[in-house]
Amino acid sequence: METNPKKKQHSTKFATFFLLLFCPFFMLAQSAVKDSLLAEVTLKNAVEYALVHQPSIQQSLIDQQILETTIKSKLADWYPQINFNYNLQHNFIIQTTVIGGNPVKLGVNNTTAAQFTFSQAIFNKDVLLASRSKKDVRLKARQNTSN
Repeated sequence: METNPKKKQHSTKFATFFLLLFCPFFMLAQSAVKDSLLAEVTLKNAVEYALVHQPSIQQSLIDQQILETTIKSKLADWYPQINFNYNLQHNFIIQTTVIGGNPVKLGVNNTTAAQFTFSQAIFNKDVLLASRSKKDVRLKARQNTSN
């Protein structure tokens, strides 16, 4: 049984190409996943780990962020409010009536209206309350997080 040297050389090139191409993927498949547990346990590391992974602390931090967003939303009512409204009405069939034997159209094909409004809150008890109590509410949220 004779083997063709060109065929053998071709299969060797293919095997080398295959190994060079897929070898890095096989190496990555063997990489170890980092464990979330502490490698070296000291009191400081244990406390930091507990603070980061404690659900109630994470929830209180989220609550604090929600509170900040709510305060900013309430205080934004002091800012000027600008509104723009535009209306376009197209009449497909215009009403007609007969006056003196002649048909007369009553209306127009298109009707448009634009409205621009600008308003400023001079006094709003909710905004005033939010402005006065924001420091106390933030302090309470920080105290809730630290407990």
